[in-house]
Amino acid sequence: IIESIHTASLLHDDVVDGAELRRGRPTAHSVWGNQVVILVGDFLYSNALRRAVSFKNQRIMEALSHATTTMTEGEIFQLQKSGDIGLKEEEYLKIISSKTGILISAACRIAAILGGCDAPKENALAAFGLKAGIAFQMADDILDYMADESTLGKKLGKDLDEGKITLPLIRLLKEVDGTQREEIKLIVERGLPEDGLKKILSLFDKKNILEQSLSEARRLIEEAKSELSVFPPSPE
Repeated sequence: IIESIHTASLLHDDVVDGAELRRGRPTAHSVWGNQVVILVGDFLYSNALRRAVSFKNQRIMEALSHATTTMTEGEIFQLQKSGDIGLKEEEYLKIISSKTGILISAACRIAAILGGCDAPKENALAAFGLKAGIAFQMADDILDYMADESTLGKKLGKDLDEGKITLPLIRLLKEVDGTQREEIKLIVERGLPEDGLKKILSLFDKKNILEQSLSEARRLIEEAKSELSVFPPSPE
């Protein structure tokens, strides 16, 4: 059920973003067209919820419906902020919490419900999932400026080319002077020409931005782990 919802969100996101590749392979809509892919995404969402109903558990349905609604809100908010170099770090965290963190949080909460956990343990697992999901998306966004396409299938600078302002750029904009900020603004507005990407990567290197950003993702992982302290030690 969770994987169906996740796949549906990726299908729809690629249509919204006009993405031609995902992990180095053609996106579904570039092969079959927008109409088919949007309908398949809708089917995956509705079928996931149909299957969830079979559990006859209101709390599971509440967790899933909250997650899917929040994911859509996150996508709309991200669209509103597309290309906005004034995006604040807390706004970025709101986007990735809504688009990625909330689904992993729901998966963890539902596991707790199915496992018969008490409220403190259920909430701890939900918090663990949220923070782990945020850290995952943060790391994925950082890899957008570091990845070897042949290894991860990610085109360098793809997010920025689509107008997505992520943590590394937000932190870089805090470090640069007024002239450099204007240069970055022009690069974003022009759709990331190759020399623009080189300029941004050079600034990342000078300011040690990518390592700083990865440190933040690592910090979140440690926070996520600490949420599990309510559970007794176990292999899991």
